[in-house]
Amino acid sequence: MRRATGHRSTWRVSLPTGHPIPSDARTIALSTPEPTTHPTLRPLRIGEILGTAIRLTLSNVRTLIPLVAIIVVPLAIIDAVLLLATLHNGFIVDNKLYLQTTGGYNGGRYAMLALRFLGSAIAAGLVFRAVSTIYLGGQPSVGESARAAFSRAGTLVMTALVVTIGTLIGLVLLVLPGIWFAVTCAVAVPAVMMEGRGAFEAIGRSQELVRGRWWATFGAFLVAYLLLAVVEFVLGLILGAALLGGHHSLTALGVELVVVFLVAQLITIPFIGSVITVIYFDLRVRKEGLDVEHHAREVGLLPGGAVATPPPTIATDAPGGLPTG
Repeated sequence: MRRATGHRSTWRVSLPTGHPIPSDARTIALSTPEPTTHPTLRPLRIGEILGTAIRLTLSNVRTLIPLVAIIVVPLAIIDAVLLLATLHNGFIVDNKLYLQTTGGYNGGRYAMLALRFLGSAIAAGLVFRAVSTIYLGGQPSVGESARAAFSRAGTLVMTALVVTIGTLIGLVLLVLPGIWFAVTCAVAVPAVMMEGRGAFEAIGRSQELVRGRWWATFGAFLVAYLLLAVVEFVLGLILGAALLGGHHSLTALGVELVVVFLVAQLITIPFIGSVITVIYFDLRVRKEGLDVEHHAREVGLLPGGAVATPPPTIATDAPGGLPTG
């Protein structure tokens, strides 16, 4: 007979004939584990992938925005300084913005392009670390996620560089090869962050996972970027109206341009990072049948030898020779 109290279940047992129960023995308590908070991983449809990514992003804004801000806010400040240093004049005619720049403007733009590339590569690792921890039922911290990403910064940048060069070469050739290559490399960042792979190995791992799911992966990213385009279009209308309305000093104009770009990044990077995270887990579940405990162990939520739901242990209040473990 079983009697449950909280998370402890009490069982009253009978011993075989010839083995009387000692008079001071009462019950054997079977301790059952606390219910796990980890989700059950299963293959997802495109709509479910996007819905999950949206929920992960919106419900964890307070975690993801500060993480992305670690990268994009310093870059925005540098961008504003370079822009103001090379911006000679700015004016609006017929609701169109015209900028007059100095000779160093192009050099400043190229420098910012390089810095944004580096920042985007590291930010991708930051977001994946945080979102994957959340997805597996953990609570990420800004410090832990930042340490994990910066410790792999060199590999993240190299991975992004190889993917970008390969994609550009493919686009120059016939366009479609570039699109194909970019999609096959979609989960290279998770392979770097979760599996500890090098740049080329991570790209190969991504291509292995995407193989046979290219169209589904492409479809998920296509819809994700279309959704982002709609959001950024609406945001652009709002910020554009504020930018074009009234007279602005040159300094205010430069700052406002940088703020528009900053807001766009604070929206884009967390959402796309969430999409990549969910796709990565979906591909691994489909191809490898791995469960949440394995994933949680990889991301560091569990130690290497731990399990999320340990087998029950037996304890007894009977000193008369009954098992105790």
